[in-house]
Amino acid sequence: MPLLLAAGALGVSRKRFLVSFGLARTFRYALVAWLADTYGRVVVRVFRQYLAGWSTTIMWIYLGLVVAGILYGLWKFHHQRRQPGLPQGAAAGAK
Repeated sequence: MPLLLAAGALGVSRKRFLVSFGLARTFRYALVAWLADTYGRVVVRVFRQYLAGWSTTIMWIYLGLVVAGILYGLWKFHHQRRQPGLPQGAAAGAK
């Protein structure tokens, strides 16, 4: 989204944007595929050897953090909706 907004603000043509965006994504996913191919089996082996006993604990900690983040977001949203709006003069800095 930021790249799309920046391209629009800078007046980049649609064709040029799509070509550069497509090439960047192709490079990104090719790099991810190469890393997975090169190091994937090593990572799985290390996980099985050292972290297999901790997988349930890691999962519950991650799930707890996700739930805490969602609850915080809901609380923040609810808290902002309850606050009364500022008077129009106060928002513009008028006295």
